[in-house]
Amino acid sequence: MLSTDGMQLTDAGCKHFAAFQKLKSLAFFHPAFRSKDFTGSGLTQLKTLPKLERLTFAGSTAGDVAMEAIGQLTQLKEFRTWHTAQTQAGNANLVKLANLTGLRIGQRLPEWGKDSPVSFDESTMVTIAQIKTLESLELTEARLSAKMIPQLQALPKLTKLKIETVDISAADVEAIKAALPRCKVEYKPMSDADKEATLVKKLRL
Repeated sequence: MLSTDGMQLTDAGCKHFAAFQKLKSLAFFHPAFRSKDFTGSGLTQLKTLPKLERLTFAGSTAGDVAMEAIGQLTQLKEFRTWHTAQTQAGNANLVKLANLTGLRIGQRLPEWGKDSPVSFDESTMVTIAQIKTLESLELTEARLSAKMIPQLQALPKLTKLKIETVDISAADVEAIKAALPRCKVEYKPMSDADKEATLVKKLRL
């Protein structure tokens, strides 16, 4: 496993990961934050790592270009992402991950002074519902409801669902549990203060 935080990564420099042929798990936290030398396109170089199963991409000012590159890493079994500059369009690349069994998806980082459309909401579930291989799904940093039940039911292998840092009613969570009897649903409620601090002030939802 290799985990990095604040690495001054460049697209050109990603080619050096080819040396880690036995690497199974890789995490990028805050990679090359606000750097013009990293769009995420270089992440396609990770295709050369045949044993890479788990990837985390979080806290990055790179967005849809990075997601397009990650969509080419079809060897991945688990992918986690939050606090990036991706959009709903970037999420569509997740469908290309034909071997994905685990997904954690969170919210984009808002860019202050500019309009920053949400990257994850109930409409995103239409995309996630197309990843039929999913067994584990973690949804975080959004406003959701029981309206996503049809999309969750469209995942035939789903056995674990975690809902955390999400504005959703307890009644809707119970409805989801009832609709997914073979799936273990974990839910951590948010206080009103947490919703205001995290969802409103930090993420501008």
